[in-house]
Amino acid sequence: MLDSPAVITAAAALACLLSTASPTLAVLDLSPHEGVSKDLARTLTELLVVDVREVAPGMRVFGSADIAGMINFHEEKVRLGQRCEDQTCLAEIGGAMGAKEVVTGSLSILGGDYVLVLRRMDVAHAHVLAESSGSAPQTDSAKLRGLVATATRGLFMPAGAASLLERRHGRLLPWVLGGAAVLTLVACVVGWAEVASFDSLRGESQTQAVTYAQAVAAQPAAQTGQVVGIVAAIATGGLGAGAALTW
Repeated sequence: MLDSPAVITAAAALACLLSTASPTLAVLDLSPHEGVSKDLARTLTELLVVDVREVAPGMRVFGSADIAGMINFHEEKVRLGQRCEDQTCLAEIGGAMGAKEVVTGSLSILGGDYVLVLRRMDVAHAHVLAESSGSAPQTDSAKLRGLVATATRGLFMPAGAASLLERRHGRLLPWVLGGAAVLTLVACVVGWAEVASFDSLRGESQTQAVTYAQAVAAQPAAQTGQVVGIVAAIATGGLGAGAALTW
């Protein structure tokens, strides 16, 4: 484990440095099982670090690349190259880095799918806080990327919240269409309000000269408002129908 004096000394200095930035979370490299290339595991680890930073904004997140930049590169590669799957070993590594929590995981192949398993662990108590897993076809890189993001949210959100957020993200188009429908509805109301104001002034102009002058001045705005009102009404109906159909 951590039996190198150079690593222990460097890790102790790093722990002092990180003590002012609590809480700290370390993301260890994904463990590639048989059939999974190290390059793919390394790439997904980097994406995992990005996703963890997004869902845990109150924590200072470090990936193995960040750690290697602060501790002697050669010694760090040796240490991270050892198999470390039991909780005691993970807690020892996390504690040496001054981390409050550790995220670790593995990538394997089952049938024609990649299977990702993530664990979030409390370093001080050496127990798993949350686990998340999922699968994606080997032939679909986009779904594999989405799998990392979804599994990451599963580590930091209550049960069911991650899947709910995923469904909401999948319904972005109806939200956009619905928002546009609201804007066109406002334009429709404003346009017809101009027409109504002109009609009111025109009715009063039969008895009041001043009102007649106001009505004449308001006529161009009323004509524009009528066009805007008609177009906006049609657009509102179309956008609203689109939002309902895509929901």
